Amino acid sequence: MTYTEVTAADSSQCAEKPLDTGAQGDFSLVAAIAARSETQNELFVRYRRPLLQVFHHRRIARDVADDLLQRTFLQVIKKIRAEGLDDPGNLGGYLYRTACKLAAAYWRGELSHHHDNDGAVLSELSDEALTLEERLDHEQLAKHVRDLMDHLPVKRDREVLERFFRMDLDQGGTLDQKEWDRHAEVFRRAQNAIVALRPSGNGELSDGDVVWKYQRGIPYVATPLVHQGKVWMVKDGGIVTRLDAVTGKVLSEERLPALGGYYASPVTGDGKVYFASEAGVVSVVSAANEWKVISKHDFRERIYATPVISDGRIYIRTEKALYCFSKQ
Repeated sequence: MTYTEVTAADSSQCAEKPLDTGAQGDFSLVAAIAARSETQNELFVRYRRPLLQVFHHRRIARDVADDLLQRTFLQVIKKIRAEGLDDPGNLGGYLYRTACKLAAAYWRGELSHHHDNDGAVLSELSDEALTLEERLDHEQLAKHVRDLMDHLPVKRDREVLERFFRMDLDQGGTLDQKEWDRHAEVFRRAQNAIVALRPSGNGELSDGDVVWKYQRGIPYVATPLVHQGKVWMVKDGGIVTRLDAVTGKVLSEERLPALGGYYASPVTGDGKVYFASEAGVVSVVSAANEWKVISKHDFRERIYATPVISDGRIYIRTEKALYCFSKQ
């Protein structure tokens, strides 16, 4: 088996592309930031969602995207307070370019990040320490988010708490009763299960349309694989469950050599099933009835994308490069 590194992610394209938020109010917001008014919340609410899309489109993981988002805001605030913007009405455009450059720096390996004890993400340029002003701004923004969280019932609805910004439908920075009730009901009714349905009927299906239902070892992200009458599932911890696709009966539960999280879905080819862990370990398992781990390889680079098999080759996308493997 040989491999060729095809290409690294090109996240350096930072063309003029304004964020889809409109420039209305940007003049007053820039002026307020320059005057050191309490404007972090307004800036955060207005531009958080479109900036996260910038990082999402560049295949950057959510925790890293949150990190880069904070750095984007910090750099813009510092720029405005130090020298201002040439076009105060184009705050969105400046934010977009800053986000693009940070994304490119991340893919070039020029940024590092880590988690503190509170789960907040802090970051720093590998060759540039944060100034005192940046640290103060960073701490103020982090404190504001923590204060918002502290006013919610942490012990009771932790799952909802962690999705605060998805719940805040109007992005107002607070939750009203309607927003809270809507999402609390979603989580109350939610079930993590895999269901086999008969492809017939219209409208709401009856219980008779459900062939079988299974609720153990269900993955949170990775899509199940159906191959030769078996359903393959992998969940965090490297736990693989195989079901009979016709009856839903459990055939086996096994553990892969690589533990940790799994975002990539399993794929099959050449009589094998391939699993890629978040940590960057690819495990190869026989697709036969008897469980057998054939090999594993540690890329030492995070993997979130599902591998692709085509024309006798397997393509594996890590956070730093795209690799292609083929038979000799």
